[in-house]
Amino acid sequence: MSHINVANDKILLFVGDTINDFVYPKNKSVAFLFSDGASCTALEYSKDESFKNTFMFETFGDKSHLIIARDGGNKNPINPSSFQEFIDDDGNVNIAACMQMKGVELFDFMCNTVPNSILNFMKNNNFEVVNTEKLFLHQANVFALKEIARKLDIIDKMEELMP
Repeated sequence: MSHINVANDKILLFVGDTINDFVYPKNKSVAFLFSDGASCTALEYSKDESFKNTFMFETFGDKSHLIIARDGGNKNPINPSSFQEFIDDDGNVNIAACMQMKGVELFDFMCNTVPNSILNFMKNNNFEVVNTEKLFLHQANVFALKEIARKLDIIDKMEELMP
């Protein structure tokens, strides 16, 4: 966010991900869940000090095994064995160069950690869930969304928007 300032007071933040490059079509546990995506967010500079804590970045390196492409980065560069098929713990066909996901553990993480992160963010920025008109969560799983809404005590609002 260092690019937004008095001289550059309005910017568009474009984010894209070509995740399909990392999804093995034979892996039925992830092939139908993921797709390429993009977003554009308009940001405007403000001198108002109350906005100084508006962003909260969290990483959970200890959870990296929940959704990862094992080969392809600096730690495990691509090599010929990266493309050899194997059967994972859940019986899915995959290769090490493509995404692997521990669905049950990831679901548990989303349903427990995400609501706490949202509440911490709101608390740090003097927001209250009851005064929030809309939340846009990047999550395609309706069960996880409903569980997050239940933990935030907004399940009634959520059911108005979803079947």
